[in-house]
Amino acid sequence: MNSPVGHLNMQYMSATSEYLYCSTFQINTTLKCLFYEIRKPQEVFVKVFIVTNTHLHPAACVSASASLGLLVSLRLRVSLRLRLCVCVSASACVSACVSLRLRLCVRVSGSACVSASACVSLRARLWVCVRVSASACLCVSACVSLGLRACLCVRVSASACVSLRLRVSASACVSLRLRVSASLRVCLCVCVRVSACVSLRLRACLCVCVSLRLCVCVSGSASLGLRVSLRVCLCVCVCLCVCVSACVSLRLRVSLRACLCVCVLVLQGKPMRESLGEISYSASFLEWFSEEARRVYGDIVPSPAKDRKVLLLKQPVGVASIITPWNFPSAMITRKVGAALAAGCTVVVKPAEDTPLSALALAELAEQAGIPAGVFNVVPCSRESTPSVGQVLCTDPLVAKISFTGSTATGKVLLKMAADTVKKVSMELGGHAPFIVFDSADLDKAVGGAMASKFRNSGQTCVCSNRFLVQSAVYDRFVEKLGQAMDAELRLGHGSEPDTTQGPLINARAAEKVLHQISDAVSRGAKVVKGGKRLDGSFMEPTLLADVTANMLCTKEETFGPLVPVIRFNTEEEALAVANATSVGLAGYFYSQDVSQIWRVAEALEVGMVGVNEGLLSTAEAAFGGVKESGLGREGSKYGIDEYLEVKYVCFGGLKP
Repeated sequence: MNSPVGHLNMQYMSATSEYLYCSTFQINTTLKCLFYEIRKPQEVFVKVFIVTNTHLHPAACVSASASLGLLVSLRLRVSLRLRLCVCVSASACVSACVSLRLRLCVRVSGSACVSASACVSLRARLWVCVRVSASACLCVSACVSLGLRACLCVRVSASACVSLRLRVSASACVSLRLRVSASLRVCLCVCVRVSACVSLRLRACLCVCVSLRLCVCVSGSASLGLRVSLRVCLCVCVCLCVCVSACVSLRLRVSLRACLCVCVLVLQGKPMRESLGEISYSASFLEWFSEEARRVYGDIVPSPAKDRKVLLLKQPVGVASIITPWNFPSAMITRKVGAALAAGCTVVVKPAEDTPLSALALAELAEQAGIPAGVFNVVPCSRESTPSVGQVLCTDPLVAKISFTGSTATGKVLLKMAADTVKKVSMELGGHAPFIVFDSADLDKAVGGAMASKFRNSGQTCVCSNRFLVQSAVYDRFVEKLGQAMDAELRLGHGSEPDTTQGPLINARAAEKVLHQISDAVSRGAKVVKGGKRLDGSFMEPTLLADVTANMLCTKEETFGPLVPVIRFNTEEEALAVANATSVGLAGYFYSQDVSQIWRVAEALEVGMVGVNEGLLSTAEAAFGGVKESGLGREGSKYGIDEYLEVKYVCFGGLKP
């Protein structure tokens, strides 16, 4: 096949009948395996200069290259300041006086007469064991007066005064400042803080053996065998062993979940807590669809003729092209691929060019889980190649189904391409969600819902609230409480820092778009209550605007950033008119305690999903999708698998009544 993209081998896209029609039990089992692969703990041994072994294929988590900076935030200052307090400071052992005053007076007057007097006054502290085995061999034939003051007071006075002043110290404070650290932020950056499994086992064992061997041997001639073999084997093995039990065998238990988390955090900038949440969310779709694979039911329909049976079968559509965005690089893949594999389809995944590693890691896990080769395929590509790869995925006759999540503008282009070969299409496109607060609402809950709905992923989700409509009677109090909550709960920073809630936007263009909307609103009379400034790189201050009107840019186009424009309204009808005055309709939220009003507004909002007194909607069990220009079809829930199935009618005739 002639393909504009050389590395895109379409043969892998053709589904093997063997897999398409395999038993639901097999599909259920492989999807379950993939689910457990993501959750399964793996062991990683970190030695001190960190040698990590995960079973992830290099390509899977590459890039974390050494950004795998373990952040075990172990800072290990183990600050065992080990001053060792053998603090052998001048006293530690032997307090300087092995005072071995070995006055050896040898007189040979005439014949061999030896008068030897040895006085060993040994004062020892700590665990120093001094053994003095003295033996000297002095063979004289004259008169040798040998004064050997072995004053073990460490002086080594000219002839073996062995002055061992054993401050053992050498400042053996070993200071061990066991900062083993070397800034043991080892920054796997993100991951191995990993709240998941850091089974840290510190052992440290330091042992210093100062084996001091001193041998004095004097010899002359005539046999007076004095062998001073002073073998001071000072075994300062002593208690330097004291140390520790601190050492770093650092045996980390890391889950593959954490490795996937690194891909999300490093490439997309999502804070650690949210990255971990996304991986759990991703796994939930695999678990859900592994069970739905058992429930792909057909029908037997009563026939109007006695010699016929009417059967309705459900069969997989075939090869599915899966095109996913950067804001949920793992979850958007599993939400689509889980349903496709459960139905029996093979898939070709084209991840966003900004976040390809999550897709590659999932492909590696799929292989480990036992999914056959050629069933789960990944085609990463550069920004420049994206249009040509997208064209192949949407126009090739071998592709039977397209599932896309992204902007409305891009979705329209893909729909036009798919129309030529009349492919089955699912589209989850842009949103412009209203968030309405009525007079009867519990304001504290409404503020909590607004924080959750707006600032998840720094405002970069398609279901984030975009326009905040607050009824006049509670407007000022809501703005005040929301400002206080923003001050108390939001922290800008690097995603690997534990208290970070807001990371950077995906790129500089995203930050510029938010800044442009703020400037437009302020120029038209809006008031900046909080934030409003762009910081370094693509960081944007969470911003709260008051006195916003419906003619401002931020109320007309999706923001995809941490901007909260608050509009005042007076009546329910006015709020619904503003909320529905848009060409898209993905999600909508409102807070009220009036039951009649809740039913009226829930039915009147022109969106595919409604949150009533709730700011977070997404779950594997619910149908996700929009109306108007927000898309076609549904993902998740029992309806999600139908997007990858065709209903075949079989009329079985010629039966004898």
